[in-house]
Amino acid sequence: MAMKRVRRRGDFTPDLVIHQGDGHVLVVEAKARKKRARVKVGGVFVTGDKASAAEVKQAVATSTDMLERLGKKIARPGVRLRSARGIPLFSADPDRPDRLVRKLNGKTEHGVLENGVFKVVD
Repeated sequence: MAMKRVRRRGDFTPDLVIHQGDGHVLVVEAKARKKRARVKVGGVFVTGDKASAAEVKQAVATSTDMLERLGKKIARPGVRLRSARGIPLFSADPDRPDRLVRKLNGKTEHGVLENGVFKVVD
């Protein structure tokens, strides 16, 4: 038994799933479709079902909440670097620009780089 999908254009026209076999045609399913929307994104057209008013309201609430959280993160200056055990974090010494600060395994040391190797100087 072959199955064939028949689609008709227009708003709220039914999608019909028709089973054909033994010379008989039988409509199994007929349901109204939602209105379709077509949006151009760059050079591509995207087509889909139009969102209901409730779906739009939920999407607006979600995006507003997300935007507020993003704004709080962006407004805070600086970058947070997290170190793993055994991996040092280096930064410039705020009191002595010619020195570095190394944070390694919870220990903070001040020093300089000599021939690519950190040397502690206190």
